[in-house]
Amino acid sequence: MQRYERALIAIERHFPVLNPDSLDYRESLMFEVYDLMKQLFEGGLAPAVALESATRKVLRPIDRH
Repeated sequence: MQRYERALIAIERHFPVLNPDSLDYRESLMFEVYDLMKQLFEGGLAPAVALESATRKVLRPIDRH
């Protein structure tokens, strides 16, 4: 399993709003994270790092952990 896949699994577990299999899933938030992740990746970050950074920036206000 690649680092990106491990990061995605961990993020979907920690943030059900990003997990399409969760009742809490919010597609609009997923697209916010995706759009920012894409920008960060195009700016030179590795895919897993871009995903983790985008998730923190978009979801920090609702992170309860």
